[in-house]
Amino acid sequence: MIRSIGERPGRNAWLEVDTGALRRNARRLQKIVGPARILPMIKADAYGLGAVAVADALGPVDPYAFGVATVGEGKALRAANVTERIVVFSPSPADDVATLIEHRLEPVVLSRVSMQRFANEALAAHVSLPVHLEIDTGMGRAGQPWGDVDRWG
Repeated sequence: MIRSIGERPGRNAWLEVDTGALRRNARRLQKIVGPARILPMIKADAYGLGAVAVADALGPVDPYAFGVATVGEGKALRAANVTERIVVFSPSPADDVATLIEHRLEPVVLSRVSMQRFANEALAAHVSLPVHLEIDTGMGRAGQPWGDVDRWG
């Protein structure tokens, strides 16, 4: 059971999450999407539930990876001995590349330039880690335009 307590003057409120139910729901979802695997987003401290506790609860489901927003969130999970793959969804600045490599965090990149920068750093460090390329499929928020992808050689 995960219990997240938030206290404010004059209030005492909490949220309880049944980790068994969380695992059962994740397994049901996994069956629906299989053979693909789920990637639970546990950014923002698992939306206040505790990223480490949620990762521990969902680890037995064998997710593809856990998703976080920042390198710092990924580092915190590694410091808590979370060993599953971790994908960092926010773009990482150039000076975060060494940290991504050191903590085995997989970046989402928005362009070929970013992908090449990460690849060069990884090669220099003699490591090989996945890089996830974001493709803009129509929302216009971020990523490579979908129509450009077929021109990549």
